[in-house]
Amino acid sequence: MISGRRNRPPPWLGAPQMIVLSGDGKGGPIRKPATAPPIQAHDHQRGPKPDRKKMALVGAVYQTAPYRRTPHEVVAALFHDPAAAALVRATGPRPVPQHKRVRASLSRSEGTTPVRAAEEIFPWLGAEAPQRDPQQQCPWGVIMDGQPALWEEVDHAVGNTPRVEILALFHATRYLWPAVQLFHPSAVTGQCS
Repeated sequence: MISGRRNRPPPWLGAPQMIVLSGDGKGGPIRKPATAPPIQAHDHQRGPKPDRKKMALVGAVYQTAPYRRTPHEVVAALFHDPAAAALVRATGPRPVPQHKRVRASLSRSEGTTPVRAAEEIFPWLGAEAPQRDPQQQCPWGVIMDGQPALWEEVDHAVGNTPRVEILALFHATRYLWPAVQLFHPSAVTGQCS
């Protein structure tokens, strides 16, 4: 785990604030020695790719002011559509995350003992959030993708602390267009009815 010393909790920025927790797995390529033979199959294939990537777990925690938006404002922000931007109300700039801390851990073996990245990242998140909000007076939010193991780990780490859980769908958007083509083949040619 990346960390050497224990930091003091960040200063409280005044109400209203939110505590946001996030966790996500990131696959990173494994570097081979220069003398290793090159990988023969560089094509995109589904399923596990043994000895090519290793999964790291990245956790983040930060404080921010709430920023309420309508669905139209979210779409305008996502697609930078000038026509949709006209629908955005003048609420001022989006709040910037404050006192953000990020940690990453790689599942590995220490001697004969396997160490799971989740066993380091989620307890850290579970300890970091109460330091920022010891009395649990402000809302907590958890943002993660749909991997069930991540949600189980955060449940274990923060227990029954009230929180808003947000499912990040950006990972899934790349699968939407192929799904549209399966159900509406005419969408490929732009002839949807």
